[in-house]
Formats: sequence, C-alpha cells, structure tokens
Amino acid sequence: MTCITPSHPPGYVSAVLLQTGLQAFSLKASFYFHSLIEVDHLIPSFGVMNIPSTLTVYGNAFLFISGYQCQIGKHSIQGNVLSKSHMRCSFPPLEAGRHSMQIKLKISTKSLGSTDFLVIKRPRIFSLHPSMATPETTILTVYGSNFQSDIHGQCILDHSVSEMKHTESSSMVLCILQLCIDKSKSIKVSLGGIESNSVEMVCFLPEIYTVNPSIQVRGGDLISVMGSRFWNSSWIEARFGKTIEPATFYSSSLILLHSPLIQQATTTLLQVYIDDVLVSNSVSISYMDEKFPAIHRLMPSSGPVKGSSFVTIFGSNMNETHLQVYFGSIATHPIERGFEQALFVLPPNREGNHPVQVFSRNKTISQAISFLYCSVPQIWYCRQNSYMFDGAQPLHITIIGQNFTPSCSLFCKAEGKQSTEGEILSSSHALCSMADLPRGNMTVFLFQNDGDYFLGSIQVQVYNLVRFIHPTKIPAIGGVLITVGLEKLAMERNNDIQLKIDNTRLKCKLIHDELLCSTPQCAEGLAVLEVKLHQEILIEKPLLCLEVVMPTIINFSPKILLSGGGQLVQLDGSGFTSGYDFLCQFDEIRVTATAYSSSTIGCISPPHMQGFAKLNVWLGASNLLQDEAFYAQQPRILNFYFYSKRELFIEAQELTASADWSCRFGGYLIVSATRVGPNSVTCLVPQFLIGNITIELSMNEIIFSEPKAIQLKQTTNEDKVFPSQGSINGGYHVTLYLIGRSRMVKNVFINRSIQPILEKKSNRIVCLVQPGMEPGTTQIQIEYFDNNNFESNLLFEYIPDLVADSLFPSAGPSRGSIEVAVRGEYIPLSGSVRCVFGDSEAAGLVVTSSYMRCITPLSRQVGTVPFSIKVGQTAIGTSLKYEFVEPPEILGMIPSQGPTDGGTKVLMYGS
Repeated sequence: MTCITPSHPPGYVSAVLLQTGLQAFSLKASFYFHSLIEVDHLIPSFGVMNIPSTLTVYGNAFLFISGYQCQIGKHSIQGNVLSKSHMRCSFPPLEAGRHSMQIKLKISTKSLGSTDFLVIKRPRIFSLHPSMATPETTILTVYGSNFQSDIHGQCILDHSVSEMKHTESSSMVLCILQLCIDKSKSIKVSLGGIESNSVEMVCFLPEIYTVNPSIQVRGGDLISVMGSRFWNSSWIEARFGKTIEPATFYSSSLILLHSPLIQQATTTLLQVYIDDVLVSNSVSISYMDEKFPAIHRLMPSSGPVKGSSFVTIFGSNMNETHLQVYFGSIATHPIERGFEQALFVLPPNREGNHPVQVFSRNKTISQAISFLYCSVPQIWYCRQNSYMFDGAQPLHITIIGQNFTPSCSLFCKAEGKQSTEGEILSSSHALCSMADLPRGNMTVFLFQNDGDYFLGSIQVQVYNLVRFIHPTKIPAIGGVLITVGLEKLAMERNNDIQLKIDNTRLKCKLIHDELLCSTPQCAEGLAVLEVKLHQEILIEKPLLCLEVVMPTIINFSPKILLSGGGQLVQLDGSGFTSGYDFLCQFDEIRVTATAYSSSTIGCISPPHMQGFAKLNVWLGASNLLQDEAFYAQQPRILNFYFYSKRELFIEAQELTASADWSCRFGGYLIVSATRVGPNSVTCLVPQFLIGNITIELSMNEIIFSEPKAIQLKQTTNEDKVFPSQGSINGGYHVTLYLIGRSRMVKNVFINRSIQPILEKKSNRIVCLVQPGMEPGTTQIQIEYFDNNNFESNLLFEYIPDLVADSLFPSAGPSRGSIEVAVRGEYIPLSGSVRCVFGDSEAAGLVVTSSYMRCITPLSRQVGTVPFSIKVGQTAIGTSLKYEFVEPPEILGMIPSQGPTDGGTKVLMYGS
C-alpha cells in the first residue's frame, strides 16, 4: 500500500497504521522528515549534445539513502549521494537546450529541489577574419556556429590561451590575440572546456621601410622608424652596431628612438628588436660633426593639459644662450640647464600630441620630438578583484573613473613601496598590480607620469585567505580531521575552496571560520596538502604521514538504548587519539564519535525503531567493532495500587522481557522489582518513605519512565480490608489485615452471614465472600476464640453486578497490546478488576464506575472470543464479543525519509 506524508517538523517520527474498525498498529520502522533540499549549483552546469553527462549536484540536506532520483525530461536516473552537500548523477545523451533537473525520491512525484542544466551543441569554426594576422592584430573575428553566449570561453592558439569575447550572435566571437609572430598557428574555440574544430591562421613579421632623419649631428636626435606590422611592447630596442638604445612604440607603422652620441663622422647599421624578435630588414644611419643643440629625449614624454609639471629635455649643447623650447606653438624657457639636459616647466596646452622644438638665436633645430598632453583622469572608486596568501601573489586593483588615456601612463604607489605602472583598460577603467604587500588596510596613491601629477588615493584591504593548518602529522590509515583556519572572505567563498592530499580531494565541513576536513589514506612519508581557490593554488604544505597502532575496542555500554535516541554510548578500549575521525554506525545511520581519553570514546545514539541494531565503529575505512545494541521504548506507568501495606503493584507499557526491572523512589532510591505479567511488576516500598514521593520504572538502571507521584502514609496498627467492596453475587476473595490477631479469629461475618476462611496467617485472613441480600455498606463482624466480641471497625460494600455495554474497538490484532475501552455500570473503583478475552486475562485500569481501559493480550489464534470482567477472583460474564484478527505485518517503507512540507509518496511493504 502507499501513503502520502503530511507536513511535519524535522526529525524522526513513528509511523502508525490505522485500519477501519481497529486500533492503531505501530510500524517496525520510523520515518525521518528532513529539511527541503536546496540545490545550489551543478558542476558542470552544461553538457554537450549526443554525449553522456555526469553531473555533481551541490546543495544541502542530502541523506545517505538510495531513493534519490535525478530527472531531466523523460530520463530519471538514480543519484549517488557522496556527502550531505553533493550528489552525483550520470545521464545518457540529451537534446540541446535548457533543461530543468528535478531532485525527487524514487517513488515520489514531488520535486525536492531543482536547477537548470544547459545542453549545447559542440561549437564549430568556419572562417577567420583576418585570416592572415600581423603582430599588431589584437582582435580576430571567428565565424562559425553554436557559440553559446552564457558560457565562458577561451581562444586557444596552438598551446597558448587568449581571451574570448562573445557578441550578440551565436555565429561570431572575438579572440583577443597575443603576439602573432610564427608563420602559422592552429586556432580553436573552447566553451567551458568543450573545444571546437581547429583552423590554420598565417602570421606576418614586421618590416622597416625608412628612417627619418637618416643623417645625425653627433647623435642624440629623435629618429622615426617607419614600416609596417609593428606591435606594442614594453621591450623594444634599437642596435647601432654594438650600441643599444631603447625605443618606443608609437603605432603599427611608427617606432620612435634616440640615436646614440657619436663624436666622429661615420655610418652605422640600425637594427630594431621587438620582444627579442628582429624586424625583417635593417637601415643605415649617417653621423656629421657640427655643434648645434640637439634633442635626444623627453622625460616624461607626456603630461597634464593643465601644465605646471616639470619636463627634462636630454640632448647636447643644451647650455647655449638664448635657448627656447616650443611645445607646439607655446614657448617656455629653461629654469635649469647644462650641456646634456635642461629643465622646463610644462606650459598649459590642449589635449593631444605636440612637437617639441629647440630654438637657439632664432635658429630652429631641425629635428622635433612629440610630447603628449593628457586630460587629467578623475578617480571614483576601486574594486579589489583578487587577494593574496602571505603576500606571495600580486594584488590586482581595478580603478574606476573617467578620462583615462591609454598613451598616458598611470602609476600606483603603496605606502613604503616602490611605484608600479598601471594598465589603462579603457577610458573608465585602469588596473594596478602590486606585490609583496603586508596584510591589512592600506592607502594606495595614484599619479600620472610616475609622481609627476598626483591624482588621488584609494583604500584597499589585503587578506591572508588561509590563517593556519593543523595538524601537520596525520595517520597513514586516514580518518583524522585537519583544521584549516579561514579569513572571513574565504568563508564567503568556501564553495570555491578545494583541499587535496596527493591529488585526493578531501571532504570538508565549514564550522564558524574553520574548515574541518577528513584525511584519506596516504603512503607513509611526506604528503602534500594543496589549498585551491578557483582552481588556483593558494598554498602547498607538506604533511607527514605516520604509521600508527590501530585502536581496539573491548566493550561498549549501555547495550539497551531508547528508540528516541540521544544517549551517550561509551566505548572502552585502547589507542584512541584526539582528532581522529571516529564514526559510530547504527544500522545505516552514522554519527561522529569523540575521543575522551586514550581508553574511551563516545557517541550519541540516533533515533531508531524498536529492536536490535547492528553497531559498527569505524576509523577511516577500518572497522574497530561489530556488535549489536537493543533499542527499546521508554516504559510508561499506567496505574499502581497496594497489594498490602508496602507491596506495590504497577501496571505499565513497554516492559521488555529481557531487561532487569527496578523501582526508583524519590529519584535516588532503587528497589528491585519482580515482573509478574507482560505488563505489570511489583516492588516493596521501604518503610521509611513517607509523604509525596515520585516513583519511576527503571530498565537496567539506565532507562527510566516518566515519574509518577505517590502518597505514602506512616504505617499504623489499624485493621484493613482489601478489597473494601465487591459484587452482591459474591464468589471472590477479600483479605482482612488484623495486626497480631489473625490466628485468634474464629469466624468472620459480613451482613450477618458467615464467610468461609480460606487462609489464616499471623497478620491476615483470606475469606470467600458469599452472596449478599441487598446492595449497600455493612459492618464486618469478627468472632475471636477468647471472647464473643463480634464488632470491628471494618466496612464492606456490596455493589450491584457490573454491566458491560460496549467494547471499542471490538476487534484487533492477535499480537495484542491494543487498548480497548469498556463502558458499562457498577464497575468497582477499588480492588483488582481485570478483563478476560476468552481464556486470557489482561490488566484493567478503572477510570470511573462506568468506564475502564484494558490492553488486549496475545492470542495464539484468530477468531471471536467471549469477553468478561474478573473482579477479584470472580468472573462476570457479558454478552460482548471480541474478535482477534491477523494483523497486517509492516516490514518497512520506501523511502524512509522525506521533506518537512510533506507530499512524499511512501510505499509500505509487508503482508
């Protein structure tokens, strides 16, 4: 049969079967309501059409059961739960498109969680533009099909990787090329690791056409090298024979450099190298010996349009009198000068390149050097997009603002550090990279032209993502917990952090600011622990794997556990070490064990159905114990009364036959109890207990029932009769407690009728009650051998025969233990009242004179039996019948877990 679960708070509950007309039957299994599964993400988040996909589902609340199903469309695949936070599913080839993957239980139609899974077609390249690239080619347009815009991609040239940018079209992407100097390259596109076909691309080398000027006066002049296919690089040099001078990239067809100083007239060969690559041809430079002022270079070669910054002109004959320098059409005079250099204050000018010329006695020096006037950037804020571990990696800071010019340099300087040149990404973005920074908050100053013009400052924070790793010595058998201390920022990204020992990934759990990871087995000796963030190694730390003596377990206690769980199970042995990952397994449920000393570990028992549970204790993959524990229900006291002054009769439920039972009075005094029936025990109340006292039933002095209050009076020498009332038809026993006088009694009279004495002891007499004449209370008269006194202070009440009108339910399982309500009249409120089902008696609990409850006994056969009530030793027949039926036998349920909001379809199986 199947059932649909209701909503319920998280935790284990007992499932109960209700059958029409019958009482409830408890199952042999419990059901666990768990929190709804929250699916976080998939790895990978996409697949390729016509290729099987193996997905790792990351989320929470996964349980180690076999009932999870991953469903995409018509494909429903059983999931393999790897941990509480991830599960693996393998799908056959799927159609292209965006699919919704549902997580369900095996026989449930309700989704426990869902996420999207994208299936794409393999990308394909048709053509390139341009198909023949040059070193200055930075953007290559790739035409093809199936370029999925929402998947990160890369362009792969031979074995190097370059950036790829998507366009609005799925048939075109842009590749940002690196240096293209080889004769040919193979290029392909990769989308999330899925590679396209490859095509060939031809690269051309740069070439020099001419230089200007080709004639120098003692050198030091600016030379323009004109050609084609030059590319921008920070390493460009010109070689004049054996003399090397730096050069500057201006455009793909122009390189600027200064000729070296040569004192005599000569002709030399000029060669240009870009990134150590020789430009294809060389040109000649001639030198003449004439003494005119000459400009070699400017420092800096750019400045703000507002002017006011200092510019140094390097050259020769700069100490000429009447020297003037024109920045475009604006003249300025030197404030300091020497033979080889002169210092000027930059005049304001409009944005752009302006020629710098030297005038001496109104004579213009022929060569000119270009100076770039830059607009002043405005700094808004920064975005810190990478972090450091122990300062070993550079910190990249993205600066947001406006008016950034690629040809105008930007420099960043941290407190106490050298300035570094930044990279202009666009008119609104710049990037600074700084290394060897200390941990904490710091100020970064921004300048234009390396300290020439102050732009502002920004605040940055530097983190050490990993604070510590402990311990550094681990057992080779595995199973020990490694603690990795994280900064707050790393905690926010813990899903991206991976730990591996010798390429084996560790299972970790984040607790506060620390990752607790269980170590795998490792070979004796040194092992390497890797900590990765976004697949980038943050730290590699050596660990020492040691061979250790395997711990042993001798015994565990208690061996009887409450089915509700929550008890400490103590395991005694030797060789236990704090920090090892011990696990206790109760059937299929695993819980963590803690080492309290070298000889004791302990774990908390989980909830479990009643009966035996297999107990295994693990250290890593090693099994330390195989045994059984017995799960029992907590006993419950239903009713109690005194057989005699100190002999207490207790009716209860869940009395395990194999247990040792005792009574605990006042929460401290334990007295041995005798089990006198399947649901009853007796115990003697100590004489010195007086007043309001609590009583509990104890199983093996471990499991206790809920306490019940009992009023104990001081023992007196008063005579008593028990029971003090009975049926008017007689036929049952009463006991007279006559302290010290019982053996002197000759006759007992009730309502002037002599009652046969069946038993006589020193302090009590048992009589057989004869039928009375009418209902009511009468005095008991006692005749002694030594006198004719017939008086006593004892009273007895004759009551009409009880009448039982109804039983509910009137049928139940033959295994018994079902509560039955009996309604009628004149039910005795004191004395022993029991229910009789056929030939089997059961304890009765009288609530009122018209209502009592019974627990059905075990019946060895099914069918209808007569129902009667036994008062004392007298059985009173009724017209009622009770039917024992074959109970449904529930062996279990699938699944045994489900979400708290209900709706899980549960299959009950049994007979």
